[in-house]
Amino acid sequence: AGTSSKLAVIGGIVSIAFVDAFSDSLAMHVSEESRGGNTSREVHESTLSAFLAKLLVALVFLPAVVFMEMFAGIVANIVLGMLLLAVFSYYVAKERGNSPLYTISEHVLAGLAVIAITYFIGRWVAATFGG
Repeated sequence: AGTSSKLAVIGGIVSIAFVDAFSDSLAMHVSEESRGGNTSREVHESTLSAFLAKLLVALVFLPAVVFMEMFAGIVANIVLGMLLLAVFSYYVAKERGNSPLYTISEHVLAGLAVIAITYFIGRWVAATFGG
C-alpha cells in the first residue's frame, strides 16, 4: 500500500500467498519427516494441508483490493486480518490454557507493528525506486 499502486498490492498479495505457502509447507514437510513415526502419506498430507491453508488464508485478502477502492480495500483487509488474528489467537490461547485476552492483545499489537513497518518500507521503496 505504501507504493499507492493497486497492481503492486495485488502482485504482493499473490506473490506472498504462494511463496509463504510453499516455504511453510516445505518446512512442515521437513519437520514431519525429521520427527519420525509418520508414514509417507501422513507427511504428504501435512505438507499439502499446510500449503492449502496458508494459500487460502492469504488469498482471502485479494478480493477487497481487486473490487474496492485502494484505501477502502486496505482498511477492509486490515480489519479482516486483525479479526482472523484474534480468532486464531483465541483458539491457541484456549488450547494452551493461556489468557485469551493477553494472547489476542499480544498478537494484534504485533500484527499492527508489522503493518506499520511494511507500510513504511513500501513508502521507502516507492521513493527510492519509483519513477
